[in-house]
Amino acid sequence: TIGIYPNPVIGNRVSFQTSDLTKGTYNVEVINAFGARVFQQSVNHAGGAINQSLNLPNLNSGSYTLRINGTSTTSTHKITILQ
Repeated sequence: TIGIYPNPVIGNRVSFQTSDLTKGTYNVEVINAFGARVFQQSVNHAGGAINQSLNLPNLNSGSYTLRINGTSTTSTHKITILQ
């Protein structure tokens, strides 16, 4: 299970963490309510626990989807951004 915090996101910084993630490259995307990707970042992970912070661009307040895609894992989370 991947945890996202803080949620709601205040400002531009969001983090995700888990205690057991397979080694690999993960693509992190934030998608707005219209289905457009507004942020993308690749994260290389050595395996095991991870606590990764992301600096998002200035986004309007609202609901977004944060998706983490890896070779063996896809995780989707609803987040709210407050400015």
